[in-house]
Amino acid sequence: MAVSFHLHLCTGARMRTSHPLALPNMPQQLDVSIYSPNAPLNSPDTSSPARAAAVHLENLIRSDVVETGAFFDINGRLIVRKAGTVNHVRFDAHELAGVAGTLFTHNHPDGLPLSRQDVEQAVSLGLIELRAVTTYCRYIMYPDTKWPVWTAIERSLLQHLPAAQQLLTALAQSCYISRSDAAKEMMHQLWIMVSHDHNLHYMREPS
Repeated sequence: MAVSFHLHLCTGARMRTSHPLALPNMPQQLDVSIYSPNAPLNSPDTSSPARAAAVHLENLIRSDVVETGAFFDINGRLIVRKAGTVNHVRFDAHELAGVAGTLFTHNHPDGLPLSRQDVEQAVSLGLIELRAVTTYCRYIMYPDTKWPVWTAIERSLLQHLPAAQQLLTALAQSCYISRSDAAKEMMHQLWIMVSHDHNLHYMREPS
């Protein structure tokens, strides 16, 4: 799903705020303080063996300049790990044998949230949890019981995309956030909308 953005950005000094930002025509206030270099971080969720193993790996790879992905079973045992390129890691068919029902985590050097391809793969493989880590946070998604079919998620993405684009424009013009961070926030809010449609658990963990 390719999307192009044409924005008129403010030319003044970039501003930071620790308070929720009220934007015109937006149904909710947004807290963009997570993008501040001084934003507080929380302790990551390590409540299961798989999550604890994922967090350990994420702390090792979160600042790498290439993507690394790994699958862990429910007991935290590493199934397969692989490094890729700056924005992609591809697993061959034989490497994916036996990863159904596992947790998948990887780093995003570009700092972006989960991608369309990430979620499509999670649905296809029936993962128990999908994760992406950046230098400042973790993005986590998992189904309530089971994943909906991918075509249903894709319809929701297209349905909510205009609202997400409106949010991106408003954020970028607000002078409270950079263009690159506005794109990250747009994708995050888009996944929130889609998750509400399909009873998916989705969160951004600043940790």
